[in-house]
Amino acid sequence: MSGNTIEIQAKVNVSKSGIFGMKVLSSGDGQEETIIKFNTAENIIEIDFENSSLDTTIKHFGRPMGHQEKIAINQIAPFEMKQNESLFLQVFIDKSIIEVFANGRQCVT
Repeated sequence: MSGNTIEIQAKVNVSKSGIFGMKVLSSGDGQEETIIKFNTAENIIEIDFENSSLDTTIKHFGRPMGHQEKIAINQIAPFEMKQNESLFLQVFIDKSIIEVFANGRQCVT
């Protein structure tokens, strides 16, 4: 797939102690990529944007820690799968914004 405005819908069977992930906004050589991960062992959804851009001037600031600003490399949200539940994803990409909806119960942006 290609483009900068995309909707992805996927239904995935993830084991209770498994990790499912997909790469989006990847460069052809894999140097730039954003990874969406679902970890059923830790019950989290993660968007890993550490390698989203080769442009070193782009920084995602997180919460300040003491007198230093923390540079964020990911966004994490809790998400627990119910027994025998499949993972239904809706991923919306609009240029550099990614929104991930999981089973209509959790959103990570």
